[in-house]
Amino acid sequence: MLYAQNNPMNKRNLILTLRRLAICGALIFSYLAVSATVLAQTAKPKPSPTPRRPLAKPVARSRGFEHFAKRDASARLIAGGATRKFPPTTAEDFYALGMAEYEAKKYTEAARYLSQAIKLEPKWDDPHYVLALSLTELGKLEKAIAEFKQVLALALKDEPKILSYYNIGNAYSDLGEYEKAIDSYKQAIKLDPTLSKPHNNLGLAYAALGRLAEAEAEFAEAVRLKQDYPEAHYNLGVAYVQLGRKQDAEEQKKTLVKLKSDFAAKLDALIEKVNP
Repeated sequence: MLYAQNNPMNKRNLILTLRRLAICGALIFSYLAVSATVLAQTAKPKPSPTPRRPLAKPVARSRGFEHFAKRDASARLIAGGATRKFPPTTAEDFYALGMAEYEAKKYTEAARYLSQAIKLEPKWDDPHYVLALSLTELGKLEKAIAEFKQVLALALKDEPKILSYYNIGNAYSDLGEYEKAIDSYKQAIKLDPTLSKPHNNLGLAYAALGRLAEAEAEFAEAVRLKQDYPEAHYNLGVAYVQLGRKQDAEEQKKTLVKLKSDFAAKLDALIEKVNP
């Protein structure tokens, strides 16, 4: 150190070195600041889920429909997909990618991949089914119905047909086309009479049209098939209230106390309101 202080050349070199280091440090700091600003400006917001279409209003003559519980959701059975491959080249590749996007709730991307799978293998029912589910989530119910009908035409087994009829019924219900919904639910029940949810949703379609006696019969069948089905018990109780059968409605309330207490409270309030 003493040598550097007494040697002018070494002292000058030290000063130059320190200046260079300061300049480099300033440049690095400026680069990092600019990069952070650019990244902040180009960052994309996270996608928000697609809102579901609200249920259609019942026809004018169906007074009291608002008291019933909402219909059960569409069925989501999906066949297992193949291993994902990118870039996709076959129908199986596009189907696997569409499945992955559907499960990630990226329905627009799923629909794009599944449509390509259908172009390559138009007689394969699985892509039609998952595409129909994706279109349902996107609120494109008419197109979803068309795809479910393709499944009906192509599927060899009963299960995808039952689910497609059930989902078609739900789509028609959401569109307010209750007569068509009734026909679809009946087809699902014809293929498997032991399923409780089609009976419950069929009852709601009848109730929307003011056909309470037929609605009551379907709700009753739903609870017969599945005794721990609170929505069907509640709907049956509402039907009894509207049919003037207070004692039968009270029995459903007692069952609901064990199954779902908030439904029991709602039914009790309705009973007291209609039959004080």
